[in-house]
Amino acid sequence: MKKIGIIGSSGRMGLLLSQAIKTDNFYHLGKDYNKGSKYKLQEVFIDNDFIIDFSSLDLIKDIISEALKNPKPIAICTTGWKQNNFKKELETLAEKVPIVIASNTSLGANLQRYLVSLLSKMLDASYDIDITEKHHRNKVDIPSGTAASLINEIKKAKKEHFDIDYSSNPPEHGPRPENFIGVHVERSGNLPGEHEVVFTSNSELISVKHIAFERKLFALGAIRIIKWFDQHQPKPSIYSMKNVLEFNRDKNVK
Repeated sequence: MKKIGIIGSSGRMGLLLSQAIKTDNFYHLGKDYNKGSKYKLQEVFIDNDFIIDFSSLDLIKDIISEALKNPKPIAICTTGWKQNNFKKELETLAEKVPIVIASNTSLGANLQRYLVSLLSKMLDASYDIDITEKHHRNKVDIPSGTAASLINEIKKAKKEHFDIDYSSNPPEHGPRPENFIGVHVERSGNLPGEHEVVFTSNSELISVKHIAFERKLFALGAIRIIKWFDQHQPKPSIYSMKNVLEFNRDKNVK
């Protein structure tokens, strides 16, 4: 059986992913890496057929650097980092192996993103847009990676379809600005994750909401990426969950 190496194996998601792989009939765990690991990052890339990263943003630079030395198909699921900060390195790595960058690996959350993109193209500027996201009290990044991807999806759709530049930067005071995406964040208790996007006009309200009841679904989504690598053998490039879930049949469309 082929081996999967987890980076960030001692974290919430790393532990759940380890459990999910142990019950999978097609893959087994290889060497893993965490801050107290007995293995070096280099060993993880050498030992495994596939890599899944659920670590932290302070490790991203080292992960990409090591991936360039020992390239393996990799799913980067860590949130809070900016892809543009590693543009050259990622482009170089993407010439060697397929990469999936996914801030959220659940089917439902990615369907939400897809629907939000469609609505952003269909609804004009008379609809105000707000995103509310809720997570457990220990989550570090604000807004969440999923919320950030929803913001980017809305901005992209509005620019392409209406040629309007939307902003998510809140005003210091005064009425709501035009072409503005309101972002509302809650960090409480042990909430696994909740995202709601609301389009509101003077006449109606349209809401697209996703709630994760358990974190296991993110682990299963990550394994789904590995199966996509294994079964479809995508050519070296940078991909997203759109490709993995085949929302667009042309796998070269990001």
